Amino acid sequence: MRLFVAVDIDNAQVLQTLNQTQSQFSTVGRFIAPTQLHCTLFFMGEVPSAAIDESIQALSALRFRSFEIQLQGLGAFPNPTAPRVVWLGTDQKSGALLSNLALQVSNALSPLGFTTQRRFHPHITIMRIKNSAHDISKNLAHYHHHIWGNQLVRELTLKQSVLTSHGARYSNLATISSVGKT
Repeated sequence: MRLFVAVDIDNAQVLQTLNQTQSQFSTVGRFIAPTQLHCTLFFMGEVPSAAIDESIQALSALRFRSFEIQLQGLGAFPNPTAPRVVWLGTDQKSGALLSNLALQVSNALSPLGFTTQRRFHPHITIMRIKNSAHDISKNLAHYHHHIWGNQLVRELTLKQSVLTSHGARYSNLATISSVGKT
């Protein structure tokens, strides 16, 4: 199973505002369904079924307090002139909080042999682009400092990703709740 650990984005105001913005990018790529939006903290990759319970136990041992993040700006990977992914970002403080949580997840999973090859960059993928020939830098510049709203981070989710011809589909395998509020 292809697994990852994430924070779900479920703020109705943020989701509604993003939905209204989609028309400016609709010809460029495929938007991620609002119910699928998340911030990936740790990508585990292919995990044998026998290792799932052990992974859930390791994640359940995490102790973190809930916190609020501010969702801000839009960006693109690898860059706005040849994008493959359009993402929603965070302010600096929120990025640091998410980075700390991602490090805790990494530390919990590393004794089980899971490692990450990439430096964590806090973001929420909102659109995937197959043909990166579209320069969307002007569209993104309009939203560079835009504040989309806040998201309460009160739990982590171990998710399964199934790749289909219509994009990835995610299902939740386990939820790890915070131990209180900061």
